[in-house]
Amino acid sequence: SDWEEKELLIFDRADRILTGSDEAQDQRTSQFITIRNVILSLWYRNPQSYLTLPACKNHINRCYHRLTEFTWKLLIQRGHINYGNLENITDSFLAQQNAARGSKVSKKVIVIGAGAAGIAVASQLCNMGHNVRIFEGRDRVGGRMFTRSFGDGDHRTIADVGAMVITGELGNPIITLCHQQELPMHELEEECPIFTPTGEPLDKDVDENAQELFNHILQSAAEIRILTLARKEAATKKMPTRIKGFRLSPSQLEKLLSDCHASDQSLGYVVDILLGAIESSTPEDLQPLEISAINWHIANLEYGCAAHLSRVSMMHWDQDDEYEFDGAHYLLPTGYTKVFEPMYKKMTASDRLHLNSIITSIEH
Repeated sequence: SDWEEKELLIFDRADRILTGSDEAQDQRTSQFITIRNVILSLWYRNPQSYLTLPACKNHINRCYHRLTEFTWKLLIQRGHINYGNLENITDSFLAQQNAARGSKVSKKVIVIGAGAAGIAVASQLCNMGHNVRIFEGRDRVGGRMFTRSFGDGDHRTIADVGAMVITGELGNPIITLCHQQELPMHELEEECPIFTPTGEPLDKDVDENAQELFNHILQSAAEIRILTLARKEAATKKMPTRIKGFRLSPSQLEKLLSDCHASDQSLGYVVDILLGAIESSTPEDLQPLEISAINWHIANLEYGCAAHLSRVSMMHWDQDDEYEFDGAHYLLPTGYTKVFEPMYKKMTASDRLHLNSIITSIEH
């Protein structure tokens, strides 16, 4: 359709703008980046309101208005601006803005799952003028977000039993969603004290030793991954016979590398082997509190991965590290589900959200 061709043209032009090395190309790239940053700055100043194309053009020289229009469309299409809980948005206003983007065809879209991603994408597609319905198998929204309420009246409190920490603030859309509602955020300190089962702070030396051992185990797991990749690239390449800091015999190391080479082993498989072969001390020499502290770090990693380490890939468990958001981490006193509440309530009010709807097959 004409609409699809225009959308493809946007991305094609973006690719051509961002590639190439000749002088004219470098100049266009610089102009694009400057205009992009101006538009993003305008959006972050007031994320509660829809950022219109005329508002962008008011801050950019007239000779760059064509590139401004292209960049504005691209940022909307990629979900960098005009998302979330926007104020004073009417159907007629959205129709006008979508016409400015060149999107005139309303599509019928079904979103399966009312977790964070499902709610966000459904809300954004509705803002773009499409006819959207969400089907959720459970009797609630949120997916891995689940804020539970306890007590009554003055004794009422809430607790997140799913997602609970905003990890990083720079460029994080969750932070923008919080600002849109002016939700309170509690910044987490860098230090994280660990307490014993009796409620006493863990001894500092025990804590530091356990963390050092745990980090050494992860660093060695990364080394094993490198060796496994090297082995796959050159099966005849001579492999090292030991890993520093662990009591692994050449035959044990050979079996470990062979297992990882034959199939993608779990991170838990490698961690268990390394934990039982720490060279600095035998498992019997480790204090019970040290073992408990190491297990705490393992459990914390499982929390970050949202899975038991036996179900986490050793080769790919940290593949998203380079995409982490920088900056502080936050807890939400009102609960994580509150972040998406305006969006899913709007979907409910317009009869677009269907709970207890289990999808068994998809045909198209």
